[in-house]
Amino acid sequence: MKFSGEKQFKKAIIKYGLAERRVINFIKDEADRVRAKCDWASCPWVCLLSTNSRTSS
Repeated sequence: MKFSGEKQFKKAIIKYGLAERRVINFIKDEADRVRAKCDWASCPWVCLLSTNSRTSS
């Protein structure tokens, strides 16, 4: 998927977490990427957002 920015990504992840009844934590944001991880110990789900160097988006 393509997001216009960090806020749109976080909003989509929060909406997904609510729909799936999962607790999603955002790991410390870095300058060029955002990481989200499921809070359940047995869940391997992780989602990453980073800028695309080819399109600068």
